[in-house]
Amino acid sequence: MKSLCIGDFHFKDPSDNPHYNNWDYHMFRESIKNIGRIYQKEQPDRVILVGDTFNAPPKHLSWSLFDDLIKMFPKDTKIIALDGNHEKMNGGRNYFKESMSDFFSNVWNIDIKSWELEQDVLFCSHRYINKLERLTKPVKLVFTHFRSGIQDIAPDEIDVTMLKKKADLVVAGDIHHKLSYSNVVYTNSPIDTHFTNDISENPSVLILDEDTLKWKWVDTLDNTYRKEKVTYDSVNAFLRDVDRLESLAFDLKRFFKVVIVDKKTRLRQFKTKDYESFCKFSLVRKDLEYDDENKAVVESINKLLNQDDISENLLEFTVKNNDHPELEPMIKSLYASYERK
Repeated sequence: MKSLCIGDFHFKDPSDNPHYNNWDYHMFRESIKNIGRIYQKEQPDRVILVGDTFNAPPKHLSWSLFDDLIKMFPKDTKIIALDGNHEKMNGGRNYFKESMSDFFSNVWNIDIKSWELEQDVLFCSHRYINKLERLTKPVKLVFTHFRSGIQDIAPDEIDVTMLKKKADLVVAGDIHHKLSYSNVVYTNSPIDTHFTNDISENPSVLILDEDTLKWKWVDTLDNTYRKEKVTYDSVNAFLRDVDRLESLAFDLKRFFKVVIVDKKTRLRQFKTKDYESFCKFSLVRKDLEYDDENKAVVESINKLLNQDDISENLLEFTVKNNDHPELEPMIKSLYASYERK
């Protein structure tokens, strides 16, 4: 049996940026179209959605995009769905249990699994991942949604010791990377869910031969419709590079999150609206008085300088902020000699 495994699509509804909304919609559509092509080429026996299908309780656009995805498969395709952590985080899983369950079952004839063993294949939704810690019966394959055993990327949700011993292979959602370790493989996400500095890793789905347990990632997007994060140390540095970004946006349908670090006056004069058709901006002020790390120190200095006895308070400030107590007598001595002069 061959399965097409899809995780972490994170279908979502519009934000307040119309340019980005339009681009985001077409990014989803491009990925969906390519999944249809993958299905036609691979001819899997079933499709398994391993969680976080929606980013939040779905509204009109989210349902429409999901409908477009399901229409990529023949009507008699066996489709199984698990809930992920986003189904937990948004609405306490109620929307998955009620609204999504109703639509999945009645509209698309999707089989929702929570904790279910079919012969030697275990389906485990995110809400039941703690049961995987106590797994005693050996199984060939587990479909689930969790993050664990990868502390350099994300904190552990469960202890996977028993899972490593009792399962031959675990196919999981949640981590949006092409990642495998031990007996666990993540499906990756079929879109760029976040802007990243490195777009060399393409979004993908996972094709699994359940008989041999051989698997492979198949890319859903390559150089087009990608989200990229770029950082500049000044407005001028961005302006020198903006023609390149605009060309990539036009030719490869990319969208950029641009971080610019510059002085307050330059950032105020910069017109972000001129570039919002292909950029989202994060403007960071680097002036000392607006530097969060130094704000408390600046306020302390200003407070001391506003006191009547400036000389005494400056000495107090110097002593208080001295990290070497053994130097305090020398500081006071030098300060006293300076006062006598």
